[in-house]
Amino acid sequence: MAKKDSSDGLHGITSSWLGRTWKTSAIGRDIAKEIAKNRVKGLFVTKAARQSMLDDEKEVIARLLRDQLGRLKGLAMKLGQMLSYMDAGMPDSVRDILASLQDRSEAMAPSVVDGLIKSELGQDRQRLFAEWRSQPIGVASIGQVHWARLSDGREVAVKIQYPEIAKAFDSDFLGLQVVGNLIEALLPGFEMPAVIEELRARLKEECDYSFELNNQETFRKLFADDPDVIVPATISEFSTARVLTTEFIKGQRFADFQKGADQDTKNRAATIIYRMVNQSVWRHHIFNGDPHPGNYLFVTSGAQVRVAFLDFGCVKRWNQKAIRVASSFLHSALAGDPDEFRRVCLEIGVIRREVGLDFEAYRLSTLATFRPLVFAGSFTFSKEFLLWMNKSMDEKVDKFRIKAIPDLTFLARLWWGLYSVLTMLNATVDCQAIAAPLLYPPESGKTMPRVPRHSVDF
Repeated sequence: MAKKDSSDGLHGITSSWLGRTWKTSAIGRDIAKEIAKNRVKGLFVTKAARQSMLDDEKEVIARLLRDQLGRLKGLAMKLGQMLSYMDAGMPDSVRDILASLQDRSEAMAPSVVDGLIKSELGQDRQRLFAEWRSQPIGVASIGQVHWARLSDGREVAVKIQYPEIAKAFDSDFLGLQVVGNLIEALLPGFEMPAVIEELRARLKEECDYSFELNNQETFRKLFADDPDVIVPATISEFSTARVLTTEFIKGQRFADFQKGADQDTKNRAATIIYRMVNQSVWRHHIFNGDPHPGNYLFVTSGAQVRVAFLDFGCVKRWNQKAIRVASSFLHSALAGDPDEFRRVCLEIGVIRREVGLDFEAYRLSTLATFRPLVFAGSFTFSKEFLLWMNKSMDEKVDKFRIKAIPDLTFLARLWWGLYSVLTMLNATVDCQAIAAPLLYPPESGKTMPRVPRHSVDF
C-alpha cells in the first residue's frame, strides 16, 4: 500500500488489484458527488450562473483526477495524461490542471530514490554522481527523472522507476480486461480485449528500462543525420532495468514553448515532429506510441528550432506484413475505388460482418483521420478539425461490423496523439509534401491520388 509523508513525498504506490480498484472507485464516487451537488444547486439559479457552476465543477473534477491519479501512477495516470491533451473540446483551464500529470505529479521521497539507486547500481547515490538535484525535473506514470552530473562533468537525466509499478500495471489490466470482455459482448466488432493485450505488451516492455535504452539507441541512430531531431544518448553503465541514465538536454518544456514561441517557430517545430513520426512509421517501420506533450523539448537559437524526443518506452515495431496491411488499407481508401476498398478490407480482415456495412462511410471515416495529408499545401491543425475528425469517426464507423486489428488500432492512437499535440500548437504544416513520398516512394511507380475536396472537407 502507498504511504504518504507530506514532508518528503511518496514512499510507495498501491499495487494490489483490490487496493487500486478501491481507490479508482473512490475517485468515481467523489466525481459523482460533485456532479450531483451542482445539479441540485443548478435548479435554483439562472442559466448564466449554471454555466459558471458547470465550469467550476469541471475544474474541481480535474484537480481531483490530477491529485488522485498522480498518486496512483500506472495505467490510471496514463489515461489521465491522454485525457489532458486528446480531448479537443476540453476547456483550457481544465486542460492546464490535468497537464501537470504529463511530468509534474507527486514524486517519491528522496530516501526511496536513494534506496532504489543503491539497489540497482550497487553504490550510494553520493558516490555515483558528482552533483544531484533532489527535486525531480519530471514525474510521470512509471518513473521520475532527476538532473545529475557525472564525475567527468557530463550533465545527465536519471529516470528511476517507482517500486512495484509493474505489479500495479498488472492489477490495472486485470480490471481493464474484465471491462474489455463486457465491451466486446455489447459491441462484438470492437474486440477490446485484443486491443488491451496489445497495450499490455507495450507497457510491459515500458516497465523494463533495458528495452527503452535499446529503443532510444535505435531511434538515435536512425535520425543521427537529421540536424533538426535530437534523441539523447543513453549511458549504459549507469542504467539497469529500473534506472535509465541519458544525456541531459537543455530545452523548453512544451507548455513554455506553446506560450512563448511565435507562430512561425511553432510551425517549424510541428513540421519536425510530423516528419519524424511519418519517417519512423513508413520508412523505418517503428514508432513511439506515446506522443504526449511531456515527451518533447524545444531547443531554440534565434529563428532556429530543434526538437528533442524523449521517452522511448512504449515503442511498436512492425514487420513487413503489418506495413503492407496498413499501407494497402490507406492506399485503397485514398484511391476512391469502392470495389478495391471493399476487396482490401476483406483481405486484411478488418470486416467482421460484410452484410449491411456501408463501405463508403467507412472509407470516408478513414480519410477523415488522414485529412491533413489528403490535399497539397499547408494544413492548420485546429480544434475545429480535431472535433470534426472525432465526430466523423463516431458517426461513420460501424462498430458492430468492423473488426479492430491491434496494429491499426495502435497506429490510430499514434495519429490521434500526434494531431492533438500539433493542435495545441495551432500548427500549420505541409503534410502531403512530407507524407506522400513515404507512402508512394518513387521506386513504386505510384503517385498519390487526387481526392475530391468535398469528400473530406469540414
